[in-house]
Amino acid sequence: MIYRKDTGRDTCGIVGYTEDVPENLTLKEYVSDGTKDLFVYSIADKAFQNCTKLKKVTVESAFFEVGKNIFDGCEGLTVECYRYTYLYNDLKDNEKINLIVRERPVNGKGEDKVEIDGVRYSGNERTWYSAAGLRGDISIKSGLYGTPVTEFPWMYNEVERVKFPDTIREIGDGYYETCMFAESNIREIIIPDHISMIYGEFIASECKMLEYVHTGNGYRRIKTSEYSDCINLKKVDIGTSVEAIDDGAFKNCYSLKELYIPSNVKEISATAFWGIEDSITIIGETGSYAEAYASSMGIKFRSNGKTAETPVLKLNKPVVSGNVIDVSIEGEHPDIVKYEYVLSQIIEYEPEEPDMSYPNELILAEVFTEQKVDNKKNQVKFQYVSEAVDYYISVRGLKKDKTWTIWSPPKKATVKINTPVQPKIGKVTVNGSTVTVTLENRDKYADAYDYVLGIKPEKTFLYRDRSDKEVTQTVPSVEKYTLKDKNTTKVTFKNVKKGTYYLSVRGYAKDGKKKFFSLPSEIQKVQVYRPAAVTGVKLSGRTKDSLTCSWNHAKISPDGYIVYVKDSDTGKTIKRVSVKKTIGSVTIKGLEAGQRYKVIVRAYNKVNGKNYYSAYNESQIIAFTIPKTPSLKVQAVSGYKAKLTWKPTPAAYRNGKCEYIIYYRNAKDKSYQQLTRLPDTKGSYTTKALKKNNSYYFRMRSIVRDENGEHTTKGAYSKTIKITIK
Repeated sequence: MIYRKDTGRDTCGIVGYTEDVPENLTLKEYVSDGTKDLFVYSIADKAFQNCTKLKKVTVESAFFEVGKNIFDGCEGLTVECYRYTYLYNDLKDNEKINLIVRERPVNGKGEDKVEIDGVRYSGNERTWYSAAGLRGDISIKSGLYGTPVTEFPWMYNEVERVKFPDTIREIGDGYYETCMFAESNIREIIIPDHISMIYGEFIASECKMLEYVHTGNGYRRIKTSEYSDCINLKKVDIGTSVEAIDDGAFKNCYSLKELYIPSNVKEISATAFWGIEDSITIIGETGSYAEAYASSMGIKFRSNGKTAETPVLKLNKPVVSGNVIDVSIEGEHPDIVKYEYVLSQIIEYEPEEPDMSYPNELILAEVFTEQKVDNKKNQVKFQYVSEAVDYYISVRGLKKDKTWTIWSPPKKATVKINTPVQPKIGKVTVNGSTVTVTLENRDKYADAYDYVLGIKPEKTFLYRDRSDKEVTQTVPSVEKYTLKDKNTTKVTFKNVKKGTYYLSVRGYAKDGKKKFFSLPSEIQKVQVYRPAAVTGVKLSGRTKDSLTCSWNHAKISPDGYIVYVKDSDTGKTIKRVSVKKTIGSVTIKGLEAGQRYKVIVRAYNKVNGKNYYSAYNESQIIAFTIPKTPSLKVQAVSGYKAKLTWKPTPAAYRNGKCEYIIYYRNAKDKSYQQLTRLPDTKGSYTTKALKKNNSYYFRMRSIVRDENGEHTTKGAYSKTIKITIK
């Protein structure tokens, strides 16, 4: 057979055969190159094509890669291999090959699990094996019973060292995100270059015995808290494939005094070295990201004497004013056409069991993006920064060739004031020219609120939030009415002229005499179209056929008034009179005498050709026209009496009391006395006996009174008539 050695690995592959291939051939698991044994990793396409001498092949190798048409043209061939291997799956449906199946060993429970040299291997009818360490120093096999061992999902805490073969591709459990080394007795972790996937975060956190780590050259990120709280970790070799060091990766690794960070690392979290910033020294190339990061974070740096090829963007020290952070970029960069700025903060939390499978006492610190801003300028403002905490800013640039630079190292900016949250407008009511606003709640950090009614709203982009959603503010560009420094969540705008307005509210926190405002509320449209209810309506004059009423002038005059006169019984409108906005009274003519009317005064504003009327529940009165004047006659009758007659004219109002009142005096009296009160349906009245040879004067008038006695109207006196009793 002909083998090809895999570059940089202790493996090889079968690529073909010579003319001397025997009838019976064993595909071994290992072959020697004269120096060391190499694991037989693969078998190429058509490796034994047309090998007519070959009659039987016994397969011992655990091929990781199996080509196509390996035994094409091999007539009468028998192949003996283990079940569930890659080669078995390829040949099981081939009718031209006699396949002899060997079963993989099982344990006492019938499970495809075995333990060899302190390592437990599990197959479970798969084409590969996974391995789990038990205790001590363990070495994992490359293949087992013709089947590759490709995974190492977990291990016991007692394991101190693990030797991975070149064939292992993944460590950790991709389904459960298991922290395979966490809190174990592992003393060193050497990850080979061929491992390209490490599942789970915090994979080696709180390993108190861990002293040495080699990250390998096969994966890109040292993940969140991967080696956090490893208090005896003294040396770390970072591989050439690692591009990023995530949150808390080496948090509280107090024994780690120096760390060489190669130039391939182009992203380091602000919390990567939490707790050891003052004791660790970063070593790296001059001008590298590692140097810029150390400078930005205040960590000691030592050059290894080399110079980085790619320059790194750097930020000047941010300037903080309350809840606004001014950020600028160091130097000039003419090849950059646009910048993207990111503002982040560090969040600490303690994971809750059993939802997450890492140590219960582990306190995590992660960096969460708060705001993102795109801008062509090399200076921007982050506005409305919410909390009084430390923030970290990074920037990257889009170059003329449409490629992005790497992110700059994080720069710290400390905000010392808590900004109120964005107010939320609850209820808005409009009553004529009065607008009442109520917020849903008051924020604990708000010293007061400013309320604005304005026009011409303008929308401004502010930033993108952590979910990449655009955050904008829309506020009226022209402020018409303002209520500032209000400590309440309910305010009233008075005397607002008719029109369409936009309501905006913002809270502020004070730092000394300075105010630092929250993000403005979502803008709300407010239409002040309907005038306030007319007040002070009263009767100021009346006749038999007219009523004169007046009312109070509003400070904000409406466009006009409508006066309705309705029948008090049926509600039918009798008269409708328009009144100019400059007039506060009106006389309604053409009414009936002695009638009870309901008079309603409503104001209106005219907007876009449509009238908007005020409410009228309180803008109405009850009024009577004066009853008709009776025509009185008198004549003497026997018994020294006087008989008074008149034509009865009952009032139209039926729900109250309508009467005639007769007055008299003799010639010697100077004033009249009430003689009697009669229903308005009567037409005559005879007096009692009067004094002989005396002259008497009589007159009468009508009176109308409602059922409550609250409204009384008296008519004019009739002509006075004289009679002498003889």
